[in-house]
Amino acid sequence: MQFILPLNSFATGENLVQNPGFEEGSIDDGLSWITDSWNRSEGVTHFQLDDKQVNTGNRSAYIINNSENDSRFKQTIRVKPNTF
Repeated sequence: MQFILPLNSFATGENLVQNPGFEEGSIDDGLSWITDSWNRSEGVTHFQLDDKQVNTGNRSAYIINNSENDSRFKQTIRVKPNTF
């Protein structure tokens, strides 16, 4: 048996991600996002915003790792228990 559901079938509620398109602020003021890397040594990783390479909106974010590293933008999202 196979079930095929449209991707938007679960996306009926409010978007809980703060500043999902990186449109507001700068990296230095938090952007609602936290930068994180396994190796935090100076010069290993650069977190950047770009106003030329965009999907929708006016900005995107990217990460440059100058050596092997596990880097990310992250955000804590509080949800109600037992909800989808």
